[in-house]
Amino acid sequence: MAKGIVVLLPDDLFEKVESLKGKIDVSEICSRALSREIEKLEKRREEGRVEIKMADYIELWENRGTEDGKKDAGNFSYRAFMETVNIYKKLDEFSERFNLDEIIPGEIYDSLLHDRLKELESSSPEKAAYLRGWLRGVALKWDEIKDRF
Repeated sequence: MAKGIVVLLPDDLFEKVESLKGKIDVSEICSRALSREIEKLEKRREEGRVEIKMADYIELWENRGTEDGKKDAGNFSYRAFMETVNIYKKLDEFSERFNLDEIIPGEIYDSLLHDRLKELESSSPEKAAYLRGWLRGVALKWDEIKDRF
């Protein structure tokens, strides 16, 4: 079953369509054009939704890590700061095959991070985002208080 809609055309286009009325199927042309446009929009919306949701989700974990890193660092010794800040500074140099939880010193990871992250898979994107954020949070805290040491 087909249903109708009203399509408004500029005057010049309307005159051309009227002059070719018996030679073209206006309904068919409009239907195909609308179908193609709707498919493009739906595809863009689906792709955008997945990307935005994943990006937002990863950002949420990274921001949570940053805040936790700042809080945790409030109790750090100078040595713990130095170890953690040095890892943060060299983060881009580490190979992709290393998990961040393997790079962070064991005593720091075990005492602060293990319980928070034990339910996440070691290679999960949210775990990596959280740890990157956590390292950044410690580095930010260090920048705030380093003159006191």
